[in-house]
Amino acid sequence: MLALRIITYSLIIGTLLFLTAAVLPEVDIFKSLGSDIFKWLYFILIAIFFIVTKDKWWVKTVSLLLSLVIAIILIVLFIP
Repeated sequence: MLALRIITYSLIIGTLLFLTAAVLPEVDIFKSLGSDIFKWLYFILIAIFFIVTKDKWWVKTVSLLLSLVIAIILIVLFIP
């Protein structure tokens, strides 16, 4: 059950990182905004997510590290 939560958190965080780092800055509507806005958006959403979830600190740390791997895989697969 714990592994399922780690995988779920990793998929959520990895997808959010992929969207805020690679997809949203390339959308025509958001091109006029600076890249700092997307960094802060990611940071605020992840902070709220970690505050709301009631798991141990190491579960959050492992899921954050796995989400980096997932985001890198998504960037390699979908960004030419």
